[in-house]
Amino acid sequence: MSWITHRMLVFSLLTVVQLNVVSAQTITDSLFVASTTEMAHKIFFNNQEATMPIFKGKIYNIHPKFKDNKHAFFQSDHYAKGGIAYDGIFYPELSMKYDIIKDELLLLAPDHIEGVVLQREYVNSFTLYEHQFINLKPATSLKGISAGYYDLLYKGKICLLVKRQKEITEKIEEQIEKFISPKDSYYLLKDSSYQQISSKQDLLRLLKSTNDKNQAYIKANKLNFGKDFERSVLMLVGFHDSISK
Repeated sequence: MSWITHRMLVFSLLTVVQLNVVSAQTITDSLFVASTTEMAHKIFFNNQEATMPIFKGKIYNIHPKFKDNKHAFFQSDHYAKGGIAYDGIFYPELSMKYDIIKDELLLLAPDHIEGVVLQREYVNSFTLYEHQFINLKPATSLKGISAGYYDLLYKGKICLLVKRQKEITEKIEEQIEKFISPKDSYYLLKDSSYQQISSKQDLLRLLKSTNDKNQAYIKANKLNFGKDFERSVLMLVGFHDSISK
């Protein structure tokens, strides 16, 4: 059942109850009538907001609890404001969070209680915590990469993406405990196909046309791929792009 269907069913039941209560009483107080009418109007307009196309998703199913209060989301398990390009319309200020285990983007429903999972086929891109994510759809995905949401780290003559992921492991003692740990995957778009970057050597091989200058740049800027892989990859990709023809 979709979130909207669920809400509209509850709304209909509440309306029937209200009507039964009102019909059982003789209403003589005009202030009571006015306040009841105002409440009905508010409920109506809240449900109008809920019928916006972007809210036509399923109710989010939460994960079982993870060990050490870890969570499944990008950056935080709290809702944060972000922008979404959805089915040709840009929504600049919506409360959302991104489940990187399920690869699901959630909106906070108008009732501020439930989470609604966006229909992925209509999502073009979104921004969250100053990161821009793009949706690679099955029909448009290039060779070497799967469909899904990707963090766009760099876009120039070449393109650098990262798939934000978390890996679940289980440990069985007195009970089953679930642990999660980050596991990001990096991809460079080069020559109309994506190449995965798992090490410094992978990146240098892909950027070999400027190899001598790359090595000098790594040394001059003290890039450490072991301790800060993402920053080092991003800096070297940007440098290579700035000097390549």
